[in-house]
Formats: sequence, structure tokens, C-alpha cells
Amino acid sequence: MSINKSFSKVCLLASVPVLLAACEQKTPPTAAETDAPRLYAEQVRLLESYTAKMRAALDSADIELVFNQLNSRIDSINHTVAPDTDLQLSEAQNDTLLQKMNAFLEAKNNRLKGLGRRDTIPEEVTDVMREE
Repeated sequence: MSINKSFSKVCLLASVPVLLAACEQKTPPTAAETDAPRLYAEQVRLLESYTAKMRAALDSADIELVFNQLNSRIDSINHTVAPDTDLQLSEAQNDTLLQKMNAFLEAKNNRLKGLGRRDTIPEEVTDVMREE
């Protein structure tokens, strides 16, 4: 019988830290911690959407408009979350945002290059013009 009492005491003593940990009050998450997933999702969605718009831009005015609209939208989203919310994003999330931003900038540069080629007069045309 004394073995059962000893065993019961050992089990009780071993379970005390677990019970105390379970009863411990958890600190509620900060606004930045709760807003971080929403901030990330909205920025990814915006970058993907505006990258598609940039690829469809017809001229330099469209390119400038899309670029300014994206900057404005990102600013407005950033003002809806607590300061330093972006610091709560994981390294993988930051890497994804960087890749999406690079894709947007690459689309912008490609459109500008494409416009530069379309705006120039081919040599064959200028040669014909000189002959006349």
C-alpha cells in the first residue's frame, strides 16, 4: 500500500508543472501580430494584380499610372495596420514579397523597353526616306 501512495505522490508532483503551465495566462497577441497575415495576403494580391496590369500597359502614361496606383495602394494598406506590422512577417514571406516586387519591376522595365523599340523608326524606312 505504501508503494501505491508513493506512486500517487510522484505522479501528482510530476503533473504540477503541467497543470501550472496550462493555467498560466497567455499574453494576447499584439495588433501587429494579428494584422501581419492580412498585410501579407493583401500585398501579395496587389503585387500580382498590378504586375498583370503593368504587362498590359499600352504606353508610357499607362505605365506611370499603374506604378503610381500600386504605390498609393500599398501606402493605404500600410496605414491600416499597426506600426511595425511588417516586422512580424517571416523570412519566407519577405522573400515572396521581394520576388513579387521584382516581377512587377521587371514587367515595368520590359514594357518600357518594348515601347522604346516601337517608338524608333527602323533603318529600312529611313533609307527609303533618304532615297526619295
